[in-house]
Amino acid sequence: KDQILLNKEVALKLQAEINDEERLAGERARLVGKRAQQELEANIALIET
Repeated sequence: KDQILLNKEVALKLQAEINDEERLAGERARLVGKRAQQELEANIALIET
């Protein structure tokens, strides 16, 4: 019974780590997308001048 509780605790900790990694990956993707959009807008501005 103790082993089951220990396994459950480990599983919950691992899931929390996975959730954090997914959140960070999403944030990185958002920032990369934002940067790409800014570069695109800057390039368009250069072309239009």
